[in-house]
Amino acid sequence: MRTTASILALALLSTGAVFAADAAAPAAKPAATPAPAKTSTMTAAAPAAAKPAHTMETASGEVTAIDAAKKTLTIKEASGDATFSWTTATHVMTADGKAGHEADIKVGEHVSISYGKHGASMVAKSVKISK
Repeated sequence: MRTTASILALALLSTGAVFAADAAAPAAKPAATPAPAKTSTMTAAAPAAAKPAHTMETASGEVTAIDAAKKTLTIKEASGDATFSWTTATHVMTADGKAGHEADIKVGEHVSISYGKHGASMVAKSVKISK
C-alpha cells in the first residue's frame, strides 16, 4: 500500500513539475504567415464631365432700351444690339464711381457691362455707367 501511495505521490509531483515547466517557458509564437495580397473589386469611376467654366465677358455701348418688369437692358454695340438680364446680384456703378441701382441707368447713356453666359441668356454681373 505504501508503494502505491508513493507511486501516486511521485506521479502527482511529476505532473505538477511538467505543468510548472510549461508555465515558466514563454509561449512559442506561431510562425508569421504573410497576409494575402489585397485585391480590389472596385473599379475606378469615370471622371465626371467637366462643367464649362463661366467666363466673364465684357460689352459696351449705348443703352437703347430698359425693361424693368423683365429686368433686361439692351445696348447698341458696334456689332449690333445685345440684351442682358440683371439680378439682385448685379452691381451698378454710377459715372462718378459710386454704387448705384438699376434705376440709375437711362436710355442714351454709355455703359460697360461685365457679364456671364447662362445658356442662351447673358446675365450682367456689373454695369458701369460712363460719363
